[in-house]
Amino acid sequence: MKMSKFQSLGLDPRLVKTLARAKFSVPTRIQQLAIPHLCNDAKSHTLLGAETGSGKTLAYLLPTLQRLIESPRYMNNNLDNDADTNINREKALILLPTSELVTQVYNVASVFAKGVDVGVSMASRFHRMSVFENTRLIVGTPAALLSYPHSDRTEGITKLVLDEADLLLSPSMLPSVQALLADIGHTPQTILAAATLPTAGTKSLDNTVNRMFPKAVRLSTEGWHRTVSHLAQVMVRVRDEDKAALIADVLKRHMVSPIVQADFVHIKQLGNAASANQPKGVRASTSMPRVLVFANTAQSAEDVYRALDKELQYAGKAHVCALLHGQQDSEHRSKAWASFLKGEVSVLVCTDVAARGLDVDDIDLVVQYDFALNAVDYLHRVGRTARNGKQGVAVNLVNVADEARASAIDKFNAVGMEPVFSRRRSFRKHIKKQADRIAGRV
Repeated sequence: MKMSKFQSLGLDPRLVKTLARAKFSVPTRIQQLAIPHLCNDAKSHTLLGAETGSGKTLAYLLPTLQRLIESPRYMNNNLDNDADTNINREKALILLPTSELVTQVYNVASVFAKGVDVGVSMASRFHRMSVFENTRLIVGTPAALLSYPHSDRTEGITKLVLDEADLLLSPSMLPSVQALLADIGHTPQTILAAATLPTAGTKSLDNTVNRMFPKAVRLSTEGWHRTVSHLAQVMVRVRDEDKAALIADVLKRHMVSPIVQADFVHIKQLGNAASANQPKGVRASTSMPRVLVFANTAQSAEDVYRALDKELQYAGKAHVCALLHGQQDSEHRSKAWASFLKGEVSVLVCTDVAARGLDVDDIDLVVQYDFALNAVDYLHRVGRTARNGKQGVAVNLVNVADEARASAIDKFNAVGMEPVFSRRRSFRKHIKKQADRIAGRV
């Protein structure tokens, strides 16, 4: 029998079987680097750095489950049915910055954990955590976990994952992470996963990593801090007063026929003049378009949403837009995200609350109505498309104030964003602003 490539990485056969059922056959580059190391190293902290859409979740999740099922306490409890199945058992904690990400990772973890009899619990703004007898893996946001009793949230934690590590270690979120570490009583073996982790400057997050997780093993791909080669990107110079008309024109065209790179010349021309009205049409493609439109503030997102919701329709259906930002309450955020995931709406107008880690199938277009404030935001926003080897398009509207930042990002796209991560403002301020947005303060 021919050995699968995932099986050759040393994974438990039950995990390999679940991978096959989920139609994962070939590990990505970061998975090839991370899985053997994490399965065999029970002590070192590890930093995983890879481009967006590269499979970082499975790169840390599969070895985490593997270590849990190989732990002596797990094996002893399986042999003794009368043993307490919750107390004195090793557990793992996965921390993420947003409730949307928690839901996504929990759903993935549940599929793989079920096959190896590991219970998973979730704690987020949307979900009240239940700790079951066989809970071995907890997925949550720092703020949500801190609202639970100490024994429920940290007892027995021996493995810790910080996904979107740069955001979790930012000034806005670091105190909550430190509070959880204080509850645990020690720093467990930690995996840090990130698509961006700037190293420039004396106050960089890299220094925070070195201080909190000394001698961490660093595993990164060649595409780290870069956009992927199969993402088509265009910078459109446009006046603020023409943005609304231009974005409506682009999306109307996309509803009829998917925007491709060949359309970029026309889109750039539209940026130099007021957009002509386009008839509402029915998309020639059989697939419903899936579009993310990014704004920099909650107020801007509200304004863009109202304008687009009046203008757009798909196959005769009105109200094809949804709105998502950090100032919404849990019910509205959850409903907006669910409607986009289910395909009930085609366009999600959002702030950076939707820029981090979210993996939605077949997002074919990302539009930056407000251009990203820094290279980090840019990478994460455009990284919502062109995932898992698929093609994607990013249309970026650039006004006069954005010119220098856009030029720097455009220049370093192919060779890596590291030189512009701290451009114009300190990275610390950029990340704090992003964390504030996610927390609903912007």
